[in-house]
Amino acid sequence: MEHKIEQRNRNIEFKSLIIGLLLGLCITLVMGFSNDSDNGRYQCSADQNQVFIIDTQTGQTWILDNSSTTDLGTPQNRKSQKSFITPKT
Repeated sequence: MEHKIEQRNRNIEFKSLIIGLLLGLCITLVMGFSNDSDNGRYQCSADQNQVFIIDTQTGQTWILDNSSTTDLGTPQNRKSQKSFITPKT
């Protein structure tokens, strides 16, 4: 009789383990698909005198140098001369 009770408890423990692992996996996947993270949102590029910062979600661009910060705006609403921020090929 005790043998059957131990066997039954092992089955319950195994089922609980599997359910717990699957639930943990589902929670991890749901959290991974969240778009609320700002990781990778801002990209930077620098040369000897300036740093360019780009917000990859909005396209907002800034130039920082030793004495000032310049806001170039977004591709739809530029705040500077077009020829200055157009890539030169």
